Amino acid sequence: MLAIEVITAQEKTVKVGEATVSVKVWNATVANLTLMALGSSAPEILLSVIETTSANFYSGELGPSTIVGSAAFNLFMILAVCVTALPPADPPETRKIDELGVYCVTAFFSVFAYILLFVIVMVSSPNVIEIWEGVFTLLCFPILVVLAYGADRGWFSSGQVVPTHAEHMIGIDGQTLGSAKIEELMKKIDKSASAEEAAELVAQLNAQQQKPSRAQLRMNAIRSMTGQKSVGKKGGKVNKKLLKSEEETKAAPVAAKPVDELTFEFEDYAVLESDGKVVITLTRTSTEGTCSVDYFTEDETATAGKDYVAVAGTLTFAAGEAKKEVTIEVIDDEEVEVDESFVLKLKPETYKAVGNPCVLGKSLLTRIKIIDDDEPGQLGYAAKNTGVTVSETGGFAKIIVSRSNGSNGSIACKFTTEAISAEAGKDFEKVEQELVFEANAITKTVEVPIIDNGRYNLNATFKCVLSEPRCVGAAGVTITMSEHTECIVTVVADENTKKLYDNVSKLAKLKLEDYKLGTATWAEQFSEALFQVGDDEEEDEDWTPGTMDYVMHVITVPWKLFFALVPPTDYLGGTVCFVVALAFIGIVTCLIGDLAAIFGCLIGLPGSITAITLVALGTSLPDTFASKAAAISDDNADASIGNVTGSNGVNVFLGIGLPWAMAAFYWTGEIGGCTEESCGAASENPKTKYLEWSARVGAGGLTFGEHGYTPGYVVEGGSLGVSVVTFCLCAGVAIAVLYYRRVTYGAELGGPKGGFLGATMTSYLFAGLWVTYIAVSCIVVASNGGFDEE
Repeated sequence: MLAIEVITAQEKTVKVGEATVSVKVWNATVANLTLMALGSSAPEILLSVIETTSANFYSGELGPSTIVGSAAFNLFMILAVCVTALPPADPPETRKIDELGVYCVTAFFSVFAYILLFVIVMVSSPNVIEIWEGVFTLLCFPILVVLAYGADRGWFSSGQVVPTHAEHMIGIDGQTLGSAKIEELMKKIDKSASAEEAAELVAQLNAQQQKPSRAQLRMNAIRSMTGQKSVGKKGGKVNKKLLKSEEETKAAPVAAKPVDELTFEFEDYAVLESDGKVVITLTRTSTEGTCSVDYFTEDETATAGKDYVAVAGTLTFAAGEAKKEVTIEVIDDEEVEVDESFVLKLKPETYKAVGNPCVLGKSLLTRIKIIDDDEPGQLGYAAKNTGVTVSETGGFAKIIVSRSNGSNGSIACKFTTEAISAEAGKDFEKVEQELVFEANAITKTVEVPIIDNGRYNLNATFKCVLSEPRCVGAAGVTITMSEHTECIVTVVADENTKKLYDNVSKLAKLKLEDYKLGTATWAEQFSEALFQVGDDEEEDEDWTPGTMDYVMHVITVPWKLFFALVPPTDYLGGTVCFVVALAFIGIVTCLIGDLAAIFGCLIGLPGSITAITLVALGTSLPDTFASKAAAISDDNADASIGNVTGSNGVNVFLGIGLPWAMAAFYWTGEIGGCTEESCGAASENPKTKYLEWSARVGAGGLTFGEHGYTPGYVVEGGSLGVSVVTFCLCAGVAIAVLYYRRVTYGAELGGPKGGFLGATMTSYLFAGLWVTYIAVSCIVVASNGGFDEE
């Protein structure tokens, strides 16, 4: 299981257009139906194969019956446990199957597999498995995998699978921690934490939030039964002092609080020569205390003394004053001139503030344009102001709206923000207002609040649109818009935030080493097998193992040492470990088969009953605990229900189809073309013994023709046929109940305890179906004299 977890966790990055996308090497559905099925069902599958091959390809009872019995226990008893496993809550918790398409495919094949068994054993060629039947049963396995994969990828629906982008990712053994995840976790961490502390917290919180896979749940179920440490570090104790409170974390991000400033009211002014003067206004957002700053004029295309009268001086804001004005005389002459301009500047080094929080604004000058035009002008954006880039932590995007071709009178227009790739309320605050330009004012600055979410990769856009121009206080005057009426605002990540995340990412990579699954050396495995006792789930330094932990450790230590011989998961990405582990399971399976047969004889149980009860119970217990844990910890029922139906079909197609195909080919080679004379020459001839045995069990498919016997693999239908029919009927009831609960309660697991087919009633019903299956199987065996033979 540990090897499966390492193999299926591997990822690769691929290019999709301009984006770098991180994808799993193994599709989750395919992995569950192949590697997981081989790993979790290896005992049942290998028991069937080993029993057939070790008995010279004569059919046995333990293997096939164990598979059918295990399927019954999985479907009925595991569901009985899972449906009531959720803790009490108000309202009751529920778990619903999300991957419904995959579930429908696996549920169909879980019943179809056993119907196929009945048809082959009892109808098509009674008591005989022909080559095509064995091969077809085996081929149903890849058919199931392909159809389930298709359902997962949306082949049979309109759904579309979208890969997850991973432009900035770190990973250990294919397990990645992307920038999006870091962003999510960093929001829970107080800003007082250092980069080292933040990295440790990111690694801990990520480990705690990791959804355990089916393989991991099954491993931990087995390890808890044998006094071993669970795999997958849980994150340890988190320093809660460095975490934000739940209220702070859940609080919606807000735009930054504006900084108090002293600045020009407008960045540009326009004045007619005939007006004689222009009044420049400076404002401050806080009226507390006093502040002062020096100012002076400076030529651009206009000349002081010819076009305007130069000024210089000191502006002083008294306590309570929010505005101050500077008046500049404009010289009117008779010459025809193009528009000219000069600037009024502030001297930042002279700024003084006493008891006032204001700082000087970024713009330390305003431009005054002297024009001859007496038109009201047009509103829009200057070409240079049609694109604005702002940092996420900048607080505001400052949008400059311009008035051109005149400045006479007051005009206005509507200003609105519209989302493009940025989202209102998430990336920026929506603004909708009317902008009013007073006489001679030719620019207006609108501040759009930007919301700081602390993201690493951010490049989101929205636009500011101008519309509905009008003349203020003068009816019948038409105002038009200039060429540019839209400004595109791009919100980008803050450079300091990116540097912090880069540092945290590098440190978190080192921390993730403590949370990776798998082992690197044999020494590590033997050390854990000998000295690891019990499981400290909370990773408490003061924790000590209990008495039962030591008892189970002593009992299981030989097996721990035996399986410690399996190569570590670091070799070839877990592949070597997986293959060798299957071989080790095969060795143990041989022992289990012999012990089960001996135990059945000692207590007087026929082999088929031993298989569907004791052996099936033993092989399915880990899956029971794993499914229960999945039902409680997951937010859906896919792992607890979907994997049960999937593994049931795989068990038949591999655990029965493989030995059937092997045995059918074997006996084809042994008996093909055999005649009565050649096969009956010696009483000890294996062919003669086989034919006598087939006649005893009534294998009607073995017939003597002109060219000899038609070969086949003899399988006595008897109780197997009845067991399959009983299972299919009970399985149909179980699936129908799950469908009813989905329609009635909105989910398959959990929901109200009482009521018709509530959680409690459903649990008892499923348990009753399993008891019914066992009882019918025992009755059939007894009626055939199975108990007397034992």
